[in-house]
Amino acid sequence: MVRTYNDRNGVERQCDSSLKHRRLVSRSVGQPSRLGFTLVELLVVIAIIAILIALLLPAVQAAREAARRTQCANHMKQLGLAIHNFHNAHNAFPPATTGNASTRGQNRLGFFYYILPYLEQQNLYEQFDPTLPGDVGANLAAALEPGASLSVYLCPARRSPVHLSRPAMPGGDSSPGATSDYSILSYVIEDHGEDWSYLGYDIIHLQRQAIKPAKQLSSIGEIQHVSRFSSVQDGLSQTAVMCEKHIHELGLDLCCGHGVAQNANDGAGFSRDGNTFYLHGNYFRENTTNSSARFRIASGPADGFGETWNDFDRGGLLAGAPTIGSWHTNVVQILFGDGSVHAFDQVTPVGLIEQLTIIDDGTVIEGLP
Repeated sequence: MVRTYNDRNGVERQCDSSLKHRRLVSRSVGQPSRLGFTLVELLVVIAIIAILIALLLPAVQAAREAARRTQCANHMKQLGLAIHNFHNAHNAFPPATTGNASTRGQNRLGFFYYILPYLEQQNLYEQFDPTLPGDVGANLAAALEPGASLSVYLCPARRSPVHLSRPAMPGGDSSPGATSDYSILSYVIEDHGEDWSYLGYDIIHLQRQAIKPAKQLSSIGEIQHVSRFSSVQDGLSQTAVMCEKHIHELGLDLCCGHGVAQNANDGAGFSRDGNTFYLHGNYFRENTTNSSARFRIASGPADGFGETWNDFDRGGLLAGAPTIGSWHTNVVQILFGDGSVHAFDQVTPVGLIEQLTIIDDGTVIEGLP
């Protein structure tokens, strides 16, 4: 129905007063259309976001692991460069450890101490006293300083500085202090017990690795070097000198103390994850009687528990316990004498690592990873 009316100015106008028109006007003016998502639409958006996160998260984690692995390799290359700079200055490899007849059975400062000046750590180097055992007095105090925990000695996949160890058992035999995730690779063709790792120089002729012990000649710390680049008959690019050491996740940061016994053979958990790495380089010993037991690469941080969680030589170590290992995904990194770093698969045969450690067996390995 159309009605005619005059507005305030006297102008005649028409108005449609039908019900249909009023509904249209009411719907368009009085009640605007509702804005927003329906529940179904919101659930679809959430599902899409969840799918994107699921796709991107593994990629982010892989990128972070790749970055940590690259940083670890760079740390090892810095150690390799320090070895070469030490050799340029002394015409010899840094000593694995030092000693003489009067220091038999003592922990003496070794490899990781002697390369400090070549890592721009002269001030830390001067805090140690090479005429004293490494785990007493000024040397123990220096190892306990937060500044002794160096990022170059640590793998970022496992930990970061400042990182100091603690005794495995209160009141036990312990030398806590700065930690390291790297170790010297060593090979000795006869088992001389633990004494060789503390003294070592008197059985140098039985050791076939690149970084060997050296004899301390005087009370002022002068040493007699015996291992040089020229000694490495197989070539520096074919000789492994250092590796990432295996530390069981339950032994991380536990130093030198007898902890909870793992089995009858091991007697007690024994982890040198402390300042002893400043003493004798966390040797990985190898001998003819149990060669299959030492150069096995750990399958991961939990490998070895139930056998042992010791990271290197101890009389109670069970056959087959790993000594080399990392917390990277499926690989462990090894430093060669030429300063290169190679990533080896965790299932690398034991015999291959052994061959690469020996400096004069005449073996050439083609196609290193």
